Amino acid sequence: MAMKILNQFIDDFVGVFQYRFMDTFQYFKERKKSKYLGDRFDGRVVNGTWGGRLEKIAAEKNVSMHVTEDLIDLIWEDRPALSKQPLFILEEKYSGKSTADKIGDLRKAMKENGADVHILTSLYDIAWLLNIRGNDIDYVPVVLSYLVLNETECIWFLQEEVVDDKIRAYLEENHITTKPYDAIYDYVPEIPADAVVLMNRGTVNYRIVNSLDKAIKVVDKPNPTELMKAVKNKTEVDNTRAAHVKDGVAFTKFMYWLKTNIGKIPMTEISASDYLEARRREQIGRAHV
Repeated sequence: MAMKILNQFIDDFVGVFQYRFMDTFQYFKERKKSKYLGDRFDGRVVNGTWGGRLEKIAAEKNVSMHVTEDLIDLIWEDRPALSKQPLFILEEKYSGKSTADKIGDLRKAMKENGADVHILTSLYDIAWLLNIRGNDIDYVPVVLSYLVLNETECIWFLQEEVVDDKIRAYLEENHITTKPYDAIYDYVPEIPADAVVLMNRGTVNYRIVNSLDKAIKVVDKPNPTELMKAVKNKTEVDNTRAAHVKDGVAFTKFMYWLKTNIGKIPMTEISASDYLEARRREQIGRAHV
């Protein structure tokens, strides 16, 4: 049965590309009803807004939706594991605001929106809120994780193997508890039916949205942290200016080297890039952020 479902999934996937000049939703509206499934996909890779539109189409066709199974994972035997890069704390001399203060401000924003639970899945917002950085995505210092905040708890769902003693002590100091990365899918269905949940359906994945009790009131708004992190404090502004000065020094040295040596020594785009990177790395006080 799993292979039949997977084959139908592949047929649908190919079908979407055949309709590449047509709106994706229009494709699902026009395709024939499947014996095994109307709409099926890994709900973790579709946001709540997109999934909601597919759900509406499926209801119109009297078709069920299955979003909890990663069909590709059923046959991908040597699939690489999720990245588990080390974490580091972004010190307050760089962030300009403590994690405790940020969480306090976020709880105030929740109250202003009449919410007692906030589901946060944007990796940028989580990194900003916790003042913690990682390297799970190339060139983006974030940590693969989810976060749920309520009036008394701040729960961080991540691959707990990456939490060393220093990070653990920091989290405990800020009253942040951790749970395994995938435990979010067990936690969300247990949120009380009388709760009011603040979340952005455009960033929270559909599987999470769909697993909430249907009686729960959802406040669908942008994450308050989006505006909070957009408004830079004095420390962040000062550090940005300092970073531009340091990068300007590095780039000036690079341009002098380039104009002096071009045509005289072997040089490629890679070697030039490496030289510039070396000049940037030698800057005093260069922060790994």
